[in-house]
Amino acid sequence: MLGFIALIFSAATTMIVSTLLFVTAGKSVEVGDHSEVRQTMRLAGAVLALQAVLWIAAGAQLWRG
Repeated sequence: MLGFIALIFSAATTMIVSTLLFVTAGKSVEVGDHSEVRQTMRLAGAVLALQAVLWIAAGAQLWRG
């Protein structure tokens, strides 16, 4: 059960991080720094991929019981 809680906490944390990265990318668009936007979006994509893996792992942990 502790592993499941840790996975849920990690997945929720990645949701917050990805949201902050998208906000940062939006601010970079306003400024016109396109290299910063590309870099931030790549990082946000990696965080979303990690988030998907964590949610799948949490689901598998819950499924096993």
